[in-house]
Amino acid sequence: MKLMILIVSCILIVFAALYAKRSSDSSHTRSSINCVDHIEALFPHTKEAVEERVKKTEQNVQRKLEKLYSYKPDQRTFANTMEALDVMIEMVMVTASSLEVLSMVSPDAELRDACRQGSMRMSGFIVDFLSLNPRLYQACLEYESLLQDPLCKEQLNDVQRYFVTQTMKEMRRNGLELPVNKQDEVRKIKRQLDEVLLAFDKNIADDKRFLEVPLEGLKGLDEGFIGSLQKTPSGLYRLGTDDPTYLKILDDCAVEQTRMMLYKEYSQKGYPSNDEVLSRMISLRDQLAHLLGYSSYAEYDIDDQMAKTPQAVKAFLADIGERVKAKTSQEMQLLKENLPEGVSLSPEGLIYPWNLRYMQSAYKKSHVELDEQLVSEYFPLEYSLESLLKVYERFFGLSFRPVECSHLWHKEVRCLAAYKGGHYYGTVILDLFPRANKFTHAAQVGIVPSVKTSPRGTLFPAVVFVIANFPRARGDHPALLTRKDLTTFFHEFGHAIHSLLGSTELASFSGAHVKGDFVEMPSQMLEEWLTDPQILTMVSKHYKTGKPLPEDLIKKIENAKNLFSGDQITKMIFGSYVSLGYFLSPGEEDVARVWKEYYKKCFPYLHYDEDNKGYAAFLHLPSYGAKYYGYLWSKVYAKDLFYTIKQHGLLNNAIGERYSAQVIGKGGSKDPQELLKTFLGREPNSDAFFADLGLEAKKESSD
Repeated sequence: MKLMILIVSCILIVFAALYAKRSSDSSHTRSSINCVDHIEALFPHTKEAVEERVKKTEQNVQRKLEKLYSYKPDQRTFANTMEALDVMIEMVMVTASSLEVLSMVSPDAELRDACRQGSMRMSGFIVDFLSLNPRLYQACLEYESLLQDPLCKEQLNDVQRYFVTQTMKEMRRNGLELPVNKQDEVRKIKRQLDEVLLAFDKNIADDKRFLEVPLEGLKGLDEGFIGSLQKTPSGLYRLGTDDPTYLKILDDCAVEQTRMMLYKEYSQKGYPSNDEVLSRMISLRDQLAHLLGYSSYAEYDIDDQMAKTPQAVKAFLADIGERVKAKTSQEMQLLKENLPEGVSLSPEGLIYPWNLRYMQSAYKKSHVELDEQLVSEYFPLEYSLESLLKVYERFFGLSFRPVECSHLWHKEVRCLAAYKGGHYYGTVILDLFPRANKFTHAAQVGIVPSVKTSPRGTLFPAVVFVIANFPRARGDHPALLTRKDLTTFFHEFGHAIHSLLGSTELASFSGAHVKGDFVEMPSQMLEEWLTDPQILTMVSKHYKTGKPLPEDLIKKIENAKNLFSGDQITKMIFGSYVSLGYFLSPGEEDVARVWKEYYKKCFPYLHYDEDNKGYAAFLHLPSYGAKYYGYLWSKVYAKDLFYTIKQHGLLNNAIGERYSAQVIGKGGSKDPQELLKTFLGREPNSDAFFADLGLEAKKESSD
């Protein structure tokens, strides 16, 4: 998921004590994280250390601001004004990202809470001193005017010019051309929003719902899974609402009552607390958008994206929805004609939502002879992760080396140092197993950006964090990954690759700091590697026999690929409509009504359960806002690039180097549409996306 990739647009950080000299002209500094001791220093260990880290970051930024203010208009240069701003942006977010990570994973409740409070304080500081600072805006205006002077002798490269353009546009979007009293209103609303967004995430994280069932309620589940469950003194088995447990029950538990009860618990996470919080979020964002001159928050949120307008997004969703409708309908009819034993339909003949995944899993077993539980035996975690890294190494020319990091927040955390051409590119921190009070989904967080001062200049390595919740080993039984787990790792590590290789001249453009509706493209593209027989053979090894996936099983996986792809795409369309709908209609705060309306529109084949309050735990709403459509938007481009690369070979380092240089290596320093066109040698299109679904590409009308 991601999510967690974009906390504050264009903001990055660096721990001040780790700075290294960068430019004699500007006396700016960048981070130099080149050993594990430095990485460990990024993360405070106590509440007091958090407060001190935030305080020092604020002081360091304020000192640099005073230096920036001191220049007269005719003394301004890119280095002392725009680059200085970029360094300050970087400084703020290293702290913010470090605190975000700890709030997700620290076993210490006091430290987690301190990190959340510190993150909120940093958000307020960003508003006051960076994004809505009139003195800073005046300084940047002076430099912009100087650049436009025909007598100006300073020569900027394309990246620097793009940064000036994007920065000035963003400052104006933030409201810095509004009257002072209106700017004060914007600040007030943004501070209120910070509190609301924090509360929304916290209410989800603090919701620890569970279900207790007897052994007979777990029919159909393997002994290993049942043995991993907590057992109560009365002999009941506790089922949590974490994603791995929830999906396992919905896929494989043969007892409909258990599936139904856990579905109801899961679909009420964050409720009722987030009912009011979400309404408040929508209202505040709507007020903010109107203050800034937009008709809705969706219009404001999408204005600087690839899609440009909510109307373009709606047309995109409607087009895909119409083209997958028939396939989805056929899928549901197929399932209803092959109901597993003990599965019922609603009185109206609709599928109950807690039965859908079980019906799909049962159909795969009976008609394609594909049992995902048996497939998982070929993916012992340690071997599969090691093999996946080898895929990345061959394609991208990277090498990963384990490094000791026992002094981080938990003994299970591991670190990988990444090298390319003998040069250290950064470190990836992995926290892969579930535990109490840990974030229950999967995500990647860029902590320290990868910056390269020039094509042959100094490389400042990245620090990247990947979180997941994969099954643990049990006794002499190794941890086994499902194909979904593997895809999740490939996806999140794909973001990490973007962060490592996206070494740009400016931290604000580094790695995954790209347009919000493009950020998922690199990771979604890499997911596709796991559809290839050669790659599946390479990353599989049966935990008992040591043999890779046999050809006949790989063939069954290929045959099942598009069995229910219509439903999968429809789920993405649903999330996209909901996130757009909440922020498109001015003042629309009836969160339950909007959720239900789009559910019924997108899923006419499913029964709507009135206990469904899924909006209360829609994790992407705080960070993605109206842009959840970006997953589907990015997926269209991902398919186009994947099939282009596949023609050259998925382990072909030459095409991997070209992809790195022309796409992810540019970070956000160039418009995504231009990056795609350069790599493809043509305009990108949706042909591969629809062909992959087994649908024909749209035929262009001719005169």
